[in-house]
Amino acid sequence: MASTVILAITSDTHCRSTIGLCPDSPIPLDEGGYYLPSEPQKWLWDRWCSYWERVEAVRKQYKGSKLYQVYNGDLVEGRHHGTVQLIAGHDATEMDIAAECLDVPLALKPNRIFVVRGTEAHVGQSASKEEGLAAMMKGMGHDVVRDENGNHSFFELSLQISGVDFHFTHHGTMGQRPWLTGNVVNMMAAQIAMEYHADGLKPPDFAIRSHLHRTWDTGPSTPVRVIQTPCFQLATSYIHKKFTGRASLADIGGIIIVIRPDGTTHVETIKDRPKRPKAWIDKKGV
Repeated sequence: MASTVILAITSDTHCRSTIGLCPDSPIPLDEGGYYLPSEPQKWLWDRWCSYWERVEAVRKQYKGSKLYQVYNGDLVEGRHHGTVQLIAGHDATEMDIAAECLDVPLALKPNRIFVVRGTEAHVGQSASKEEGLAAMMKGMGHDVVRDENGNHSFFELSLQISGVDFHFTHHGTMGQRPWLTGNVVNMMAAQIAMEYHADGLKPPDFAIRSHLHRTWDTGPSTPVRVIQTPCFQLATSYIHKKFTGRASLADIGGIIIVIRPDGTTHVETIKDRPKRPKAWIDKKGV
């Protein structure tokens, strides 16, 4: 008899970024010093641990269930576009940070792990760094699923669980204006359905997308249910330059999808938002 599957989906941790996911402890540097995580990074770490605690709590609700973890791209930050918002310049430090962050979900002993490749500017050409992290988890004894070519990570991932079809890629699309966000994601749902039909294929029930650090769920009303995932990185200097207002604040968290043996599903979005900067108050008056 099939088991209930708990699908835990995270993305965009951007390990190595000074506003990305980082363990709540000093990070040793190549020259012998240490990087101390900032207060916002400590908050991100708390949200990361809290998300995985929730995953385990959901798993315990379904006796005998299986846990599948999907990392949907941009596990690390990389050195890109001349950014100075890096914990360290050494690539090995980046991989060490990511490995320590992954210790939290790996402690749950997942039944399957799927790694989806992110943006080359962050994760290297052909996502070489994510391929390396996936191979590392495989070497630790975890069941990391390989693609058709034997790679440990996927550019594009299709899953079928209890008759429910999922399609994962890292890059999605959303409107940049609050009144356009839902429209753009709905159009993507229609586009995916049309492209599958044009190829004579059944469209997926779910299309999971990331990259934009904001979450949106079209719900079951669209021909394909598109879910844009939250992230675990705060606003970079680029985001502060390009966006203002609400769009400059990331959605922090992950997605949990329960797939029961009869094909019914339940979606839970775990989402927090960082606080806006405090206003400076002139207490002395003019």
